[in-house]
Amino acid sequence: MGESARKKLARDASNEENIVPGTHRPAQPEAAEFMRRTLDVFRLTMPGYDFALFLIEKPEHAPAGVDPRFNYASTIERSDMVALLKAFIAQNAEMEAIDKAMSGEAQGNG
Repeated sequence: MGESARKKLARDASNEENIVPGTHRPAQPEAAEFMRRTLDVFRLTMPGYDFALFLIEKPEHAPAGVDPRFNYASTIERSDMVALLKAFIAQNAEMEAIDKAMSGEAQGNG
């Protein structure tokens, strides 16, 4: 397995490569299998598309003193996924600013 393929696997990412801060724990085997099967269904149902699936462990289900798991599976390369998430965050930050401006009182002279 090449270095880029290894880094694509979240369980092999170093702390510096991990996009979620805190303690990293790999996906449980049943969660990883669920994500693989779900992506297989997506591929069959929607050919011509790529997909990303996120599983976020609820904090009350994480062991004491350990951050909840955050795992993803996708049909695209890790670098493309990171670029896509950055674009998503930037676009939504702009929308949050617009929403905030639209919800404020009218400003003006007079």
